[in-house]
Amino acid sequence: MHHTSNPAASTRSSSLFREGIHSHPYLTAAILQVTPASYLELLTTFIKLLAEKRKDIGVSRQRLEAGLTKLLTTAAQVEVMQVKHHLHHIECCVFQCACASSGCTMGW
Repeated sequence: MHHTSNPAASTRSSSLFREGIHSHPYLTAAILQVTPASYLELLTTFIKLLAEKRKDIGVSRQRLEAGLTKLLTTAAQVEVMQVKHHLHHIECCVFQCACASSGCTMGW
């Protein structure tokens, strides 16, 4: 809705707004009146809520970053273990081939 200096249009808009309010049962008991003090109270409440939400998001972000760091560290450790396991497997195969070719019997 745009600003108008026409008093009749302004009155019509106000009456439409009030009718809209009264069509909602949860708003019928409230008369909307904005004073400078109530507006400042609204702003103060909004600023407090915004600060709270920013703090909550900051905490959540730190937890996510810590979890991501843990995942990356674990992935690197798993990669190292896989390489070691692969090398150990190769060593075992080489040893088995050496034993098989030399006639070694070590319980296999």
